[in-house]
Amino acid sequence: MVTKQQNYSHDDLGAFSEALEKSRKMQQDWLTHGLDFVNLYIEDIEGDWLDRWDDDETTVENSVTLASEETFIDTSIVEFIGAFLASDYPAAVWARDSDHPLAMRVQQQMETEGLAQIIARLEGCLSIADESDKLHEAIAILAGGVTVGEMTRDSGDEEDEFKLFDLAESLLEKLAELKEREWRIMGN
Repeated sequence: MVTKQQNYSHDDLGAFSEALEKSRKMQQDWLTHGLDFVNLYIEDIEGDWLDRWDDDETTVENSVTLASEETFIDTSIVEFIGAFLASDYPAAVWARDSDHPLAMRVQQQMETEGLAQIIARLEGCLSIADESDKLHEAIAILAGGVTVGEMTRDSGDEEDEFKLFDLAESLLEKLAELKEREWRIMGN
């Protein structure tokens, strides 16, 4: 199987870090100036900027629209998760480089569905209340519908199963952190 790997550089993480800093500054301005902080960010406060909000091209440029749904995934999230998957984190290395059947299923899912689609589906897992169910759904997404029972019968290698669990859990944690930051920035 040919594995397609995307390389993410420190520039990608730098761009994400810069965007995060801008968001933090905006939040601090909000805390410092109250609702008057809007005057710092909106040039034509009395104009029709709110009516034109959906027409803003930066929204289109900074998001990925998934073909099967009307879901928008911020490109910074895709870049951040992509950088994590390209990192030296053991579960990420396993998912990229292992020739174990489970890792190869993850590689195939990444190639077939694409990272943005997988992230959108993983974000859906965040709403599942039961942690065990959430993790098992994430594993099914990453490994193309594999269930825990199938993993035990088919793989026979608990170490690889743990790596898949670790990868799914790590991705869910990272997405939850990003969503939490997003909510805090938005003031919710």
